[in-house]
Amino acid sequence: QILNQQLDSCLESQAEVSHKLTSLQDVVPKVDYLIKDTVKLDGVIKHTCELAENVSSKVRILDLAKNHVNSAMKRVDDVLDLKNCVDGVQSALKVEDYEQAAAHINRYLSLDENLVKATTVDSVEEGSVGGAFLLLREAEEHLKGIVNEKFDTAVSSGNAVEVERFLKIFPLLGMKERGKRKISQYLKSQISDNYKQHIEDLASTVANDQREKMIFADMLMKLYELIAKIIEKYQPLVEAYYGTIAYLSVLGIKKPLKQNMPDRVAKNPSERSDVREFDVVLNEVAAMSQRSELYFSFLRRNLQKAAEIVNAEGGDADLSLLIRDCELSHKMQDLIGNYIALENFYMQEITTKAVGLSQSYDNITGAVTSSYVDDIFFILKKCVRRSLSTASVDGIGAMLNNAATLLTNYFNGILNGKIKSSFIAGSSIDLSGMLQGKLQPALTETVKVKNSFLVTLNDAEVTSENITKLCKDLEVDFRTFLDQLDDNSRHKIQSCLNELSDTSNVFKAIVNNGSTQLCVSVIMPKIKIHIDGFISVSHDITEDVFNNYEMNDPFVQNLISCISQDIQSYKEHLSAANFDLLISLLTNEITTELENAIFRSTFNRLGGLQFDKELRALVSFLTSITQWTIRDKFARLSQIAIILNLENVNEILDYWGVNAGPLAWRLTPADSGFQKRRYQSYKVISINKVYRYEYQLLNFGIMILVAFLFNKISHLGQICDCSVKIT
Repeated sequence: QILNQQLDSCLESQAEVSHKLTSLQDVVPKVDYLIKDTVKLDGVIKHTCELAENVSSKVRILDLAKNHVNSAMKRVDDVLDLKNCVDGVQSALKVEDYEQAAAHINRYLSLDENLVKATTVDSVEEGSVGGAFLLLREAEEHLKGIVNEKFDTAVSSGNAVEVERFLKIFPLLGMKERGKRKISQYLKSQISDNYKQHIEDLASTVANDQREKMIFADMLMKLYELIAKIIEKYQPLVEAYYGTIAYLSVLGIKKPLKQNMPDRVAKNPSERSDVREFDVVLNEVAAMSQRSELYFSFLRRNLQKAAEIVNAEGGDADLSLLIRDCELSHKMQDLIGNYIALENFYMQEITTKAVGLSQSYDNITGAVTSSYVDDIFFILKKCVRRSLSTASVDGIGAMLNNAATLLTNYFNGILNGKIKSSFIAGSSIDLSGMLQGKLQPALTETVKVKNSFLVTLNDAEVTSENITKLCKDLEVDFRTFLDQLDDNSRHKIQSCLNELSDTSNVFKAIVNNGSTQLCVSVIMPKIKIHIDGFISVSHDITEDVFNNYEMNDPFVQNLISCISQDIQSYKEHLSAANFDLLISLLTNEITTELENAIFRSTFNRLGGLQFDKELRALVSFLTSITQWTIRDKFARLSQIAIILNLENVNEILDYWGVNAGPLAWRLTPADSGFQKRRYQSYKVISINKVYRYEYQLLNFGIMILVAFLFNKISHLGQICDCSVKIT
């Protein structure tokens, strides 16, 4: 069966196969024509290749002949040039035309002696060629001696024109390395001689001048200016005759001029013992560093081209590395190290003196801040800005770190010590009496302690603000300088600035801790007595009692009066920010204590209304004495008041779930305090009917609603059997 299927398939494709065979028969004649054309094309290509090979072989023969002719002509020219060099050197030396003589010697040095002699073998010129080379060698040695002697004479006589003249001859005589050494020594001598003259002139002009305080910085600046002028003057000469690459070694960038002046400046400040004189020395050293960085920038610009050529030829000329490793850079790094140590010592000494000169706290009026706070930040700002003038990334970063360390360790320790000593000394004193002016003469020392505590809180708060302001000002001052730095240096400076800014949190912590101690241990004990009185004031009241409370409030007015008296002096002596913080902390304590008192009290509906009035009065008073928002601190108490004033349980749905709106419930099922309320004022008179209440409570304070439900049923006198279904 399978075979039959295959045969049927073959028979079905018979027509298609026949059609393809017919097409192939039509193509066969065309293939024959294509083969014949391919054979003809192959013959043409072979003929062309043979013709091209013949032509190229003849061209190679012609090139070889041309090269032989050129070589022969060059040998002839060399022989002629050799004779001209002999005649030219002798005549030039006679008239002391050393440039022309050097040019002939330079041409002679470019000749291949063996090749020239081979050219004249078996000719009448053979003997004369050998003699010419001998004469030229003697002339070369003679001319080298003359050039060396004349150059040394020109240097000793100070003849700059002759010096430049002979410097151009050294490369022509094959003495390029000696020429580089000569010019390097000459430049050093020029700098040294001219520098001595400049220093003598400078010393004579600043003897009775204000610039005497900056004499070393001015000396260094004169040195840099002198070097820059000499570099600009001789740079074209060196590059033209010795090459751009040689400029690096001629200027001595790897081993620069060794100057003693930085040593003098580094040693000079240590000889002064008066801290006030350090300011002059520090300004001088900062100016020296800034001018040195300017000089290094000048070198980078002028040597960039030479370094690029060295790198392009496979060398390694990292200008930053070369300048960093030079001797002058090492000396300036040592000087900056001494500057950082001296600046830090100066900053600490002035800060210590400022703290030691703080004023007395016997009698203060208003929100007083110690004078040394502003003095310290004036010194910090001055020192950090002076470090910026050094243009040294390491110096700036070190001074920012030193400033942060001074604030965090030293000044933080001083303020913390004052807070602790003041609080311990005054902890057993009833400060409320002091705040009301009820002080006896024997309590004068206690007044000092209290004033010291409040002033120290103000100092810490102002210090925190000053740090933030200082960092913002420094960011503005550093902006231009940071734009000129690479990414690593910029990140380093920014990191140090951030660390200085973070010290603000240390002093905020002092304010928070001190204010918390003041609130909890001094102010709150008396206020707590009035809050505890909330329990003794009944809130399970009748309408007559409610009306009487409206005329003669038994609780909140006394509480407000107590708070007002206790905080009056603090408002006078604390800064606005510290007083607002104190009120905020006090509010937290009041709400906590009041909430505890509420959970131990019994309410009916009129009692809930009375509590709502008391709460509103308290919130209104505290809001009026502070600029901060404190209503959110009463959120839980306000929500308790809402619950106590509901007519029935179903009304809670108006404040919960989708109907809550912006109201966020702070009460949770864990707040089971309502469950502990007593209901002695309500009695079940009679039970005529049995009511069963079933409520499904979704996502709400379960214990609160249960307590509320029991309370309302008791109020209606219809409680019999209440079951709550919780899902």
